[in-house]
Amino acid sequence: AEKVYDERDARIRGMKDSEVNTYYSCTLCQTFAPNHVCVITPERPALCGAISWLDGKIAFEISPSGANQPIEKGSVINAQNGEFDGVNRFVKKASHGEIDRCSLYSVMEYPMTCCG
Repeated sequence: AEKVYDERDARIRGMKDSEVNTYYSCTLCQTFAPNHVCVITPERPALCGAISWLDGKIAFEISPSGANQPIEKGSVINAQNGEFDGVNRFVKKASHGEIDRCSLYSVMEYPMTCCG
């Protein structure tokens, strides 16, 4: 079994954000940070470090109404900053309208929210 897990982990480590059209959300922290939402990509786990892209994908398959939801990336708004219209739409809805824009690769322009 360890060999299978090692192969899976190696495959995931090599994945790039640009290779997928779907990211995943995590809203577990909304119990104490009600407008926070993490956007999880193959290269970027949740801010807590506990949820990877594969974890989010599997969690959604197990519990489709749970805290990990698929996010269709959509069209590129700013490739360098990692801003996508589909991500912005999802983040606005999941943050209860508090966050309009989210740049995945920038801490200066529209950074993702932090839960704590």
